[in-house]
Amino acid sequence: MYVALSVGVRNLCVLCTQVYSVTIQERRKYIMKSYQRFFGTMLVIVLLSSFISLIGPICLQCWTQMDISLDNRHIFTLIGILFLSNTLNILLIVYRERFAKHYNKQNFISLVTDFLHMDYDAIISEGPSNMLEKIVTATNQIYSYMTGIHIQIWSSVIIAIVSIGLILSVNLPMGIIMLAYVPISYFGYKLLNKELARRSKRMQEETGRGFQELMSYLMEPDYYKQLPDYSEIITGMLPAVERIYGSMAKVNEFAQSVSSALQGLGSIVQNVIMMLIIYLFYRGALSPFFLMTATIILPLYFNAITTITNSNIQKMDYTIAKELHSQIIQRAENDSGDALDTVDSLDVNVSKLLLGGKVFPFEADVTLQKGDVGQVLGVSGTGKSTFVKTLIRYRNMDGIQSNAKKL
Repeated sequence: MYVALSVGVRNLCVLCTQVYSVTIQERRKYIMKSYQRFFGTMLVIVLLSSFISLIGPICLQCWTQMDISLDNRHIFTLIGILFLSNTLNILLIVYRERFAKHYNKQNFISLVTDFLHMDYDAIISEGPSNMLEKIVTATNQIYSYMTGIHIQIWSSVIIAIVSIGLILSVNLPMGIIMLAYVPISYFGYKLLNKELARRSKRMQEETGRGFQELMSYLMEPDYYKQLPDYSEIITGMLPAVERIYGSMAKVNEFAQSVSSALQGLGSIVQNVIMMLIIYLFYRGALSPFFLMTATIILPLYFNAITTITNSNIQKMDYTIAKELHSQIIQRAENDSGDALDTVDSLDVNVSKLLLGGKVFPFEADVTLQKGDVGQVLGVSGTGKSTFVKTLIRYRNMDGIQSNAKKL
């Protein structure tokens, strides 16, 4: 192994890191500007869609107060409003998904670039395949939150407020029931997601280790293709498979059972309100206009509440994705900043190697000047590769100096 070559590779990495630092900052600014334009356009479409979806119930309420009879013109007006609202929702989906390709690609590249600049030992300990899986998941989580709930929450809040106001103006008990359901649903899902985040984190740790164990079996085809049968491989993989899918099952069981209970409560509230409306209508206490208003406003209201409560789930996923990005950045390699043409000498005086918290004996004592060629000799397993990796700063080690300065 040529030490001069190692020094050159090391400083080339420094130059690449300097270019990376500038490039990633520019990329993040570009992503943010693109998203700001997208957010502004989406917000206008979403608010316009929510406003149009509320025009029908508001018109019915006004016609009731003005004692206007319902005729074909009014009915076709309501149908046209519904079609217009649906058209805007389709437009919103198309625009969002066309933006998604660009947004996801840029976020994925940003995360992978930061991953490539992680500390060498951090990459080894986390496992490249495990990190790639996390990065793909994080990219999807960021997209789902930033292009979905983060924008739609505004229209959902408006729809919920207007819906409650319309019902309160006609029937106080129904309005109070709808109003009371909001905090019950919101905080119920918030507590659920808080506990789910804790369990999901433990599940990710279990599945991450499990997948690494599975990869250790499947990465050596030269070995298992020599076996008479694959029972040994399958038997060895079973504990990891059990751990992966067992941890997933526990989290899904908890999430789906509690979520089902909360959804059931929403269905009960919705049915109670509808039965109360029908009962009052047959008693003559409610007008046909209000009956039509309720059939339009209640689905809008409960869809809005679902969006608001789901914001907890997607916000949790988004937070996990941002935490992953933060962890990747925190574990970035430390660079000396030496330029390639400034390295004139390399002083080595080490008596041990550190690897994964373990100490290995290794003797090296030499001073090299620019242009010198060094050779590392030793039998297999004595630490030659590990030692050379410290010269190019894959790993940190005491006893190595560049230009009389500690690496």
